[in-house]
Amino acid sequence: MSTNVIIQIIAFGLSPIISRMYTAEEFGHLAVFMSIAGFFIIIATSRFELALILPEEDDEAHALIKLSFLINLIISMLSFLLVYFFKDHISNYYQVDFSLTWVYLLPFIVFFSASFFILINYSNRLKNYNSQAISQAVLGISNPISTIVLAAQNGFQFGMIKAVFISNFLASIFLSKELFKHKVFCSSVKLSKVFKKYYHFPLYNLPHALVNFLSNSLPIFLLTPAFGDMAIGFFTMALGKVFKPINLFGGSIYQVLSKKIIDNIQNGKPIYNQVVKLIKTLILVGIIPFVLLFIFAPTIFSFIWGEEWFQSGVYLRYLLPWLFFVYLVGGLSFMPNVLKEQKNALGIEIVHLILRFIVLFYGVYLNDIKLALILYSAVGVVILSFTLTWYLVILKKNEIAFIKLKK
Repeated sequence: MSTNVIIQIIAFGLSPIISRMYTAEEFGHLAVFMSIAGFFIIIATSRFELALILPEEDDEAHALIKLSFLINLIISMLSFLLVYFFKDHISNYYQVDFSLTWVYLLPFIVFFSASFFILINYSNRLKNYNSQAISQAVLGISNPISTIVLAAQNGFQFGMIKAVFISNFLASIFLSKELFKHKVFCSSVKLSKVFKKYYHFPLYNLPHALVNFLSNSLPIFLLTPAFGDMAIGFFTMALGKVFKPINLFGGSIYQVLSKKIIDNIQNGKPIYNQVVKLIKTLILVGIIPFVLLFIFAPTIFSFIWGEEWFQSGVYLRYLLPWLFFVYLVGGLSFMPNVLKEQKNALGIEIVHLILRFIVLFYGVYLNDIKLALILYSAVGVVILSFTLTWYLVILKKNEIAFIKLKK
């Protein structure tokens, strides 16, 4: 957690330079590119990497890693072919010039981004939190530095997109030493065996992740053609300055708490009170910063990142209620996996997607981006409030069932 705080301080310190080197349209182009790359990154491992903390035997976990990398390689190559042949259609829909540079970078960004997810989950299994912290530092710091350097050297030509590749490549290479140290690719367990045992991850977690990705990407998909690159650039800037730190914060909780809770479940130890205490602590720690950000967001964006980003602060105000619940719930997203409730989690995410589509489409229909974002945020608050309550209910039920079984 402390490492992520340092990363965010450094990234924050460099962000005023980046905001003055790139335009809102270029931030919009990055959002479009990542909305496409993100789809392939999610399916690149079929979510088998999430199962790495579950096997009791290391050999079985190593087979899962082999399976994940094999799928990753196939999907990365497939991403190039699909985007290459459909690049004109993509350009016409988003009204951007989908450059061949984007096409050639895409499979590498997909492969190394997915590889990082596999490796970070393996480090979590090993409880190697030092390596996790360093790799996150490499990822979080190399991205803004690369963005600045590439802008200076290449005249702003796709600097932010190239920086995504560089940062994920460096972070993945750093973590990959664990694969050779533990002879991961020498596993004797058949891939078909682990596929059959952990099939529920691609069956439920993969659709869940895709629905979640589509749900989060709906503003890009629906608002870009309606309101243009500049509006999406403002939206991306607003979301990025808060959503990324929240994700890193939630990821830190996820990496430590998920393994701890699994160990406690396997050892028959109570966990409900730990989670309730964590939620209360998060509320106390987060409420004041979020309220202050709501009040001063436009002023903060204008002062730090330049007057042209004032509108991003306005957009952020609309999104903050939803982002507060993302902050509360994000670190607990492993609950359905641990308690085998993936099917119900998928149902909740589908409802979330449908509601988001309806409110964004309504905003586009009325040509009112303010209304679209306010309703988008409101739907997020409702769904995440329900999700948090559901997590506590299934956690309590699991604990009660275990106590009865023990008696």
